[in-house]
Amino acid sequence: MNKPPEPVSDLALIDRAREGDTEAFDELMMRYNHAVYRLAWSFVRNHADAEDISQETFIRAWRAIGRFDPQYRFYTWLHRIAVNLCISRSRRQKRIRFDPLPDSEPGAEWRELPDPKSGEDDGELRRAIDESLDRLPEDQRAVLVLRAREELSYEEISTTLGIPVGTVMSRLSRARGRLREMLSAYLPQKT
Repeated sequence: MNKPPEPVSDLALIDRAREGDTEAFDELMMRYNHAVYRLAWSFVRNHADAEDISQETFIRAWRAIGRFDPQYRFYTWLHRIAVNLCISRSRRQKRIRFDPLPDSEPGAEWRELPDPKSGEDDGELRRAIDESLDRLPEDQRAVLVLRAREELSYEEISTTLGIPVGTVMSRLSRARGRLREMLSAYLPQKT
């Protein structure tokens, strides 16, 4: 029996793209387009804006492919470009929002959030979470989105945002604490 060919590695495609091979870069785009779009959607909560950010992410990646450092994962590099574009857009619009895609399962961090009290409407809790996330400072929201939604490691978030791992951890801790405060009505009461 013939085995299917091994997929070409990201690094091999990047090397070819550096030499001007647009088909190699197209393959990278196909591999990561959905993930970049999902990340952008998490920030802007608007299909057209998420598509624009995704497209601009790949345009910038193509232009800067020669500066890609192979010690990092390509996906992490794309995340950094996309997050920077999202933050820039939010500064222009004075607002950044988070909303998971309707058909996606939240990351492990969201599992820490409480279930609504008995009789409470899931929609009510979802709205409360969305409103609370909207009120988080931009730096905390970015770390929380990358950890909870994208399930990046602390090191990957550090690389993506260009901040130390300790800063990632402290921002994430503060974001969680603020969410707990804002969602206290939905938390089970300690006795």
